[in-house]
Amino acid sequence: MPIADENIKIKHSGAATAGGAQSNGDLSLGGYISSSDVGTSLHDLFDSVTGQENKFGGTNEYRCIFVYNTDTTRTWSSVTVNVSNTPTQLSTVIGLGADLNGVQAYNSASAATVSNAYSAPASVSFATTGSVSLGDIPAGSVRALWVRRGIPTDLAGNVVSGVGDSFTLTFSGQSAA
Repeated sequence: MPIADENIKIKHSGAATAGGAQSNGDLSLGGYISSSDVGTSLHDLFDSVTGQENKFGGTNEYRCIFVYNTDTTRTWSSVTVNVSNTPTQLSTVIGLGADLNGVQAYNSASAATVSNAYSAPASVSFATTGSVSLGDIPAGSVRALWVRRGIPTDLAGNVVSGVGDSFTLTFSGQSAA
């Protein structure tokens, strides 16, 4: 039997210890994995774009989440993630980058840490198109993923107008039957 969807969890980062409680998307700035799942509502990971951010653009914000394979025996292989369901007229640009700490056990999982939401994690490369590979995630293991939300400006310095800042992360992989 392959890994069931309910065995793949998306967790916040920023807990005081591995597996500690932390459910605020604004505090998901790397560090230890949280016991709290990232929800599916619009602002579970990023706050609303402020009037100041919308007026001036040119800002990036960063969040770190963990992909957790809770299956007890099966490896989730060739895992990839991509962004979908973004508006056709973007007011935000989403970038994805795999944390350099690689695959880790849940009970000790940590990622790079940034000092604030506007600081990029060191040495993480972000892709805004296509899929990002997370590799294989063995049973009971996690892999950290950074998400960058950018508020673009056009060449004249004007904020790109858009219809919203929602997006969907789609994860896919394979497992043995």
